[in-house]
Amino acid sequence: MAASYRKKHLLFEICLELGECYAALGDMWAAELNLAEALDLQPMNPRSYISLARVAVRGEHLDKAESYLLRALELKPEADEALSVLGGVMLARGNRGAAWECFQRALELNDGDKDTLLGLVEAAEDLEKLKMVLPCLQEYVERHLLDFQVLYALAEVRHRLGQVEEALEMVGKILLFEPEHPQALALKAEIQHN
Repeated sequence: MAASYRKKHLLFEICLELGECYAALGDMWAAELNLAEALDLQPMNPRSYISLARVAVRGEHLDKAESYLLRALELKPEADEALSVLGGVMLARGNRGAAWECFQRALELNDGDKDTLLGLVEAAEDLEKLKMVLPCLQEYVERHLLDFQVLYALAEVRHRLGQVEEALEMVGKILLFEPEHPQALALKAEIQHN
């Protein structure tokens, strides 16, 4: 019995990994096929649903993605990855308030997830929410000094909050390592123009 379970679990892991690899390579048909097989092997495991949702999002099938994510959250309400992907679905639909809630809950469960943090920044509709995101960005940058994507997000948030000198400092750090970074150059020009 135990050997049968281990074999089934190993097959699940292989199908899941293959599906995610195919998705990364852009072969959504093969990705979906392997992920569906993983789902058949372990229908109570939320990971298959989350991966299938990611494939659906890439194909712009937001209803299908949301359905997979809601099922994953039924199985594991604290699935931070499902909440983060659901936040992305809500953003794609233009529902920034719901996206904010999803990203915020996901970040409470996993404060080190870069995609969730960047999603939270994108979902922030007003200055109060930007102020709430600022400490999270600062903390992340302190742990990942050379993550220029988050460093740029921090610079952008500081600029939007009127913290011009701090924003320029962040941009300067990016340009020190990547002198041709297009977003940093554009933000620097915008700040200096105003």
